[in-house]
Amino acid sequence: MEPARLIWSKWKWGLLLVLAVLVAVFGILQVTHQPAAIRSTTHRTTASLAGFTPAACTLLPPETPPELATVEFKTDFRKHCVHYDEILSGGPPKDGIPALDAPRFVTVSEADAWLKPNEPVISFQIGSDARAYPIQMLIWHEIVNDTVGGVPVAVTFCPLCNTAIVFERTVSGRVLDFGTTGRLRFSNLLMYDRQTESWWQQAIGQAIIGQLTEQGFSPPQAAVDSSQAVRRLVALALAFL
Repeated sequence: MEPARLIWSKWKWGLLLVLAVLVAVFGILQVTHQPAAIRSTTHRTTASLAGFTPAACTLLPPETPPELATVEFKTDFRKHCVHYDEILSGGPPKDGIPALDAPRFVTVSEADAWLKPNEPVISFQIGSDARAYPIQMLIWHEIVNDTVGGVPVAVTFCPLCNTAIVFERTVSGRVLDFGTTGRLRFSNLLMYDRQTESWWQQAIGQAIIGQLTEQGFSPPQAAVDSSQAVRRLVALALAFL
């Protein structure tokens, strides 16, 4: 027994190193010899992201919807302008990250108790109605359905890609309310409107799946700034979400 233990103690690290090299080589072979179908999908995805604009949204032939999507949503999945294999689960289910529909607001002095001067906020103003939405709150909600200066807007933030965009949520004369799908496309937030359950990609402000596919909206002007800088606005109200 002792000679066997001595041999194992002497050679085990060398054997483990050889095993690690074999695993690495196998992984490289898997990547470089992947099937043509997978290679073409990857190429298509990259090209789609680079050139995808609202004008380029073209309806595609029927495909199998994302896993469990037909269970959670009443979306018309027959209508879509992106490939369903580009959509991945982010982990939470539909509305697992809850959007806010009635944000409460506090004054600048009240916010000083919990909002540090260098903390990032999304600042947005229509007319004399100026508001700030702390990123520390949006990380947990991602969408705020609000009305600013009499205009219905959706204040959105995607933590994975750090995109903060405010949209006017009136489309073709109809006010839409947004929630989270729990899915991602290119690591970006996919929202859905509660009226038609169409899916919208946050980064491009466009419906890509469902009844409203090809519809889009232009984002109003908004900025991400420090709370200290935003305090310079005269009529600032800070969102306490």
